[in-house]
Amino acid sequence: MEVATTPWKELSPQSPFYLFVPRDMNLQAEYDQGWKVTDIFPVNSVGIVTARDHLTIHWSPDEMWDTVRDFVRPAKEEARERYALGKDARDWKVHLAQEDVQASRPDRRNVVPILYRPFDVRHTYYTGQTRGFLCMPRPDVMRHMLAGKNRAFHLCRQIISDGWQHILATNHITDDSYVSNKTRERGYTLPLYLFSE
Repeated sequence: MEVATTPWKELSPQSPFYLFVPRDMNLQAEYDQGWKVTDIFPVNSVGIVTARDHLTIHWSPDEMWDTVRDFVRPAKEEARERYALGKDARDWKVHLAQEDVQASRPDRRNVVPILYRPFDVRHTYYTGQTRGFLCMPRPDVMRHMLAGKNRAFHLCRQIISDGWQHILATNHITDDSYVSNKTRERGYTLPLYLFSE
């Protein structure tokens, strides 16, 4: 198609959606009577981003614990090579990950279950330190999942596939790709209970 022959439609994007596709607004008033999920669950965030899954996510607690203890021993460049960590990223660096583990005085109680993918429980080492062993551990939300018995929804608030079916429940901390690992379908964790400090 060319600009001159394209059947253009004029759009009027409005807050809060700013949609750039035609939309039937006849049901907008009914839609607006519903509750926003973020009003029901005001404490929420995208799931954990590890930046180095092969280092930070393991099948068993023992495997995770062995990795943590081994990871802090060698010098930074030796650890990088041993674990094939590649170049540092803006928010994840080998030396910061090692410092985070060392600062936690490696404690096996920090090895916790994480829902990695649907029905796929694995284990990670969780300190809650941003830009540490885990790149983005989302402590403001995940602490509620670790503080006691809790449940949460994990859902995608933005989808690129047809139809919305992107919601699961969790009783563990969650990876941001727990529901979907598509780049633009980040998963949000919304805890049911909030625990005080």
